[in-house]
Amino acid sequence: MGIERIPGKLAIFVERRPVWIIVVAVLISLALAPGNLRLEPETGFDTMLPPHYDIFDDTEDYMDKFGAETVIVLIEGQPEDILTTENLAILGDFEETMSNYTFDEGSSSGTKMAIHTIISPVTILKETARLKGSSIEWNDQELVEKVIDAAHEANLQDNNDSAFAGETSGVEDEKPDNGLVEGVNVDPIISQMGSALNDLIIHNETHMLIKVNPSGKLSYEESLLVIEIMEGYFAEPSNQLTNVPETKVIGEVEMIESITGAISDNLRNLLGLCVAVMAVILLIMFRVRWNLLSLFIVGIGAMWTFGIMGYMGVPLSMTSMAVLPILIGIGIDYSIQFHNRYEEEAARRRSVKRAIIASITQMFPVVGIALVATVIGFITLFISEVPMVQDFGVQLAVGVTVSYVVALFLLHSIVYMTDRNRPPEKLAKAIKQTGTHHFERALSKVAKVSINNPIPIVILAVGLGIVGGIADQWLPSKVDHEEMMPQGEDTLEDIQYLRDLTGYQGELRFIVKADDVTSPEILLWFQEYEYAVKEEFPQEVALVNSPATLVRTATKATNPANELSDLDEEGIDMLLERTPNVFKGQFISTDEKVASLSVGVKHMPVEDVQEIKEHVMKNPPNLPEGVSVEMGPVGNMAMGAEAVEAMVGKRVMMNGICLAAIFVVLLFVYRRLTRALATVIPVGFVIGWSSLALYLAGIPLNTMSAVLGVLIIGVGTEFIVLLLGRYEEEKNETGASPHDAMVVAISQTGRAIVTTAMTTLGGFAVLIASNFVLTRDFGIATTLGVFLCLINAIVVVPPMVVWWDERVAKKLPKNL
Repeated sequence: MGIERIPGKLAIFVERRPVWIIVVAVLISLALAPGNLRLEPETGFDTMLPPHYDIFDDTEDYMDKFGAETVIVLIEGQPEDILTTENLAILGDFEETMSNYTFDEGSSSGTKMAIHTIISPVTILKETARLKGSSIEWNDQELVEKVIDAAHEANLQDNNDSAFAGETSGVEDEKPDNGLVEGVNVDPIISQMGSALNDLIIHNETHMLIKVNPSGKLSYEESLLVIEIMEGYFAEPSNQLTNVPETKVIGEVEMIESITGAISDNLRNLLGLCVAVMAVILLIMFRVRWNLLSLFIVGIGAMWTFGIMGYMGVPLSMTSMAVLPILIGIGIDYSIQFHNRYEEEAARRRSVKRAIIASITQMFPVVGIALVATVIGFITLFISEVPMVQDFGVQLAVGVTVSYVVALFLLHSIVYMTDRNRPPEKLAKAIKQTGTHHFERALSKVAKVSINNPIPIVILAVGLGIVGGIADQWLPSKVDHEEMMPQGEDTLEDIQYLRDLTGYQGELRFIVKADDVTSPEILLWFQEYEYAVKEEFPQEVALVNSPATLVRTATKATNPANELSDLDEEGIDMLLERTPNVFKGQFISTDEKVASLSVGVKHMPVEDVQEIKEHVMKNPPNLPEGVSVEMGPVGNMAMGAEAVEAMVGKRVMMNGICLAAIFVVLLFVYRRLTRALATVIPVGFVIGWSSLALYLAGIPLNTMSAVLGVLIIGVGTEFIVLLLGRYEEEKNETGASPHDAMVVAISQTGRAIVTTAMTTLGGFAVLIASNFVLTRDFGIATTLGVFLCLINAIVVVPPMVVWWDERVAKKLPKNL
């Protein structure tokens, strides 16, 4: 059987086996429906970064040495009000409870500690009492008052070079009766511990922190449970702190949990809104019988698609929220095209059997070409190394293919079963009564105007495309960590509140490995690194901490006249021996071969964080000969910056390869260079127009809009292929002139294309209702892009094709 006979064979099969097809569709639906329940949200960085990136292994190593991302307990109140005897008893019990909490590792592995480190006022007071070596209790109010006074003094110094928050030198004792020390200088132990406490006192001494680093070996569920236990502890009436208005527990794991829950909620809400919007559009614009049938068919296709995804184990991510409206918007095109052509053939031929056969015979290859072009576009998303983008491409490629198959077989079977017993006269009358022809007449007028003015339209299209290409270079690439979260969530508000209090967004961390990270050469290297980063980014960086800060602070507390450069290896070892392990462990591993360098950055877009990260990695200070270190970024902030670079960085390359792949496919299918170019070149215009529209609308690029070009190419190609398919049919089968054939093509196929465009616009516009900022901006961008694809197909492509066919094609060999 020749390829050209496949459409006819399929048409006969559908006409003869409609009941079988419907039964099979029901059985498939029943089999795939449970797969929808197997879909699991996934929001970790492993969905945003390629698995081979070194940052995963480095982060795991870092967390093993220094613990996981810090969980903050934020206590509102003055230090004197918080650190009362009653409150210290509660805080001491909290620290003991959490420090001893364990998780079962399995029957043969024993248990694992839940907490790596806790830095709290209790920690500092206990270390102070231990270092003093006296019989005084850690919660003795005289000792507490001394440390609080030292913290006030450290705060007045306003020097952020301290490992704990500010570098504190000995200060003149202007109040001999404060009990700190006899003589000129402050007690070095009290001074050092006061500096440590000052690190926990923020926002003009109106709040105090407890910093909890969970073990780096905990699972996601265990990390979330740790936060729930901490919240539950302070929620107990017996653990309420006196004279404290509020106590909050804030951790990044809660942010991930909030995103995970919001993805499922958004998906349900967007589905309902998407269906409602598309139903209204179809009722108003698609003037055929059973005009909601196309929506039902694409709904079946979407259910099958997500069922397949569930069985395949493809996770739900932030991009999955966009898959559903996009899939319905694009997939409904196939149903509308088939349905529209069936109604046209049924009215003309007055035979349901002949109408079904003619509809499938004519539309199967044309819509099939559009499908192949669209799938090719989505497959090019595999060029991206980002798993989330690759899954996005798989979901859409599978989804549109399934939608095409369901539309081809199930839609035709349903309309055939409905119409096969109706008399031809009544069928034609019913079709005529449903249609208004006002829309077709309006499209004919638009077609004639555009076809008669090819030069100005093409000049304008090319000009705007060039301007858009230039504007694309000016598009800001803005992604905020907080925009990855659903807006209005309590977790986000807590994170923003903490950021406003501390003055910085978080810490960009680096792992540093050497033979001895405490050697004088390495410590001086760290110190030079700190100064260089602060000098390069004075407005963006709030603080830089490293082992050098730790040793420098201890040096100043012991002898204010000493500098780090004055210390030899023996002096450094003595200082570190006297430094409490709980503080030393924040920066130096127990074997002294691994260190932590952290850069506290203020609130800024992720790409600015990436700039700081790249600068730190590419501009290390010089080391003495024979001394070497290994260094790499680690942690959530670094991975977020890497993710943005990975997702946005290959945008232009993906667009170019996608266009090239579609060009090759169309050239193979059409066997005509001009037809392939007539499709690809105008789609290139739309990419430029979209960039210009985004620039004028002030919509920045983000991790989701990185795939905007591929979507535009897929949708734009589909519209043009469908239009040119009907154009060629009118020319070849009726002998119409290029002008007349295009007018008919636009008036007949144009109705379906415009309806498809409007339903697709409705599907994308629904994304604007998302409470994820990234998804909302993506909705705006895609809505603009689809609208421009429609303008391109109806206004720009027709005059170009007609002009070529009338004036140039006659003079060239037919295969061009």
